[in-house]
Amino acid sequence: MEGDFYVYFVCLVTLVVAWAFLYRQIATFRYPTIPVVFFFFQTLTISMGAPYIYTAISHGTAHGYLISTLTASMLFPVGCWATNRLLVFDARTETGAYLSDPLRLGAKETSWPVLWCIFFLVCSSVSALYLSKLSAIPLVEVLREDISQGELRDLRDQATASFGGKFHWYRFAFQTLLPVATLSALLLMRSTGKLLWRLLFLFSAPFAAFMLLSTGQKAPVTMFMISLTVAYVWTCDPRKAFRILATGALAALGMIVLIYFVFFLRSSSQDVNIADKLTRMIGRRLFLGQTYPLYMLFATFPGMHDFLWGQSLPNPAGVLPFKPFPLPFYVYDLIAPIAPVRGSAPTVYYGEVYANFGWGVMLASQVLIGSVLQFTHILFVRGSKDVLHLALMISLAFLFQKASGTGLGVIAIPLALFVMIGVFLRFGLFVLDRMQPLERWLHLKPNEPS
Repeated sequence: MEGDFYVYFVCLVTLVVAWAFLYRQIATFRYPTIPVVFFFFQTLTISMGAPYIYTAISHGTAHGYLISTLTASMLFPVGCWATNRLLVFDARTETGAYLSDPLRLGAKETSWPVLWCIFFLVCSSVSALYLSKLSAIPLVEVLREDISQGELRDLRDQATASFGGKFHWYRFAFQTLLPVATLSALLLMRSTGKLLWRLLFLFSAPFAAFMLLSTGQKAPVTMFMISLTVAYVWTCDPRKAFRILATGALAALGMIVLIYFVFFLRSSSQDVNIADKLTRMIGRRLFLGQTYPLYMLFATFPGMHDFLWGQSLPNPAGVLPFKPFPLPFYVYDLIAPIAPVRGSAPTVYYGEVYANFGWGVMLASQVLIGSVLQFTHILFVRGSKDVLHLALMISLAFLFQKASGTGLGVIAIPLALFVMIGVFLRFGLFVLDRMQPLERWLHLKPNEPS
């Protein structure tokens, strides 16, 4: 028992020191930035459950697993620090100047409605095409009184696995691009105060939420709600920031409870304590769902299975001479070998790095991820604080956040596409700004670009 207390104490002290060190590199927690969003979710889903896994599951034997969670907490801010030194970034001065700047449109006011409508139309068309290919929409079917848990599970599987490997293109449209459009509408509404943007936001937000919930997945709509809260915080009085974040977190938690109840517990026996079961399910998913597969990786490699040496990394279109090793499915088979339906058990990015290359490369990746995210943060801080930049920054933060619960290879292609879309949107605003007839067609007097 004394040893368990020591483990919890060491983990707690490590997290406190790591967060304090990260604050010195970022200079603000009031406004969530790319490194802060990532590190928050890594702390929540990996680090906070680690002492329990070590003491209660492994009974003090999973030393490598526990050490990896501690090094991940400490080396991430070290990577941020190294990037600050390399780029001569004064976090307090430069971040403070960025935060004090007003939010600009970044383009003529007449350009935004045209670009936004085109972008939203493309995203919604791809989303509608996806829905048309489903035999039944899980979110709609769940409203049936006679549907069973088995039928719901099959519908959720079909909604994500019945597209011949093409689902990721649809998912990119309605899980990444559609939220960008909604975030832009929210920021434009807050920046201009115009009724037009209020109406467009009130139309796009429910549609995006419906699409994110349509497959019966919990995480996408939860992250969407949190990203809207973060966007609102960036446009509000700094004194209200923490209160708004807390309100958004409670709303997201309420959404998680509702999803679990509707999709998993609605047909439970009356003898079951629903509140207790909900608490256990959500607690396990939140604090153990991502970190337990990490523990299994350290228990498996290299003792039971040789290191993969890159075989689990993506192989786009099969151009490389190897067949990708299905690591999340392999780990799921270890966790639930007799499960009636085969699932996947993804974990934090450095778990996949360890399974492929061992300790040395894993430790380097923990520094590198901090450096890359801080570098991205600095690019935005040193850029213009306008609506498009801020919408892209918030969306990028939640795209990077996925690496705290899955491999880096999973977000590599979406990240490249996201950058291309960002360049396209900026170019679109540039072109529309120079189309003078727009001003006459829309009968608006445009603001000068900031």
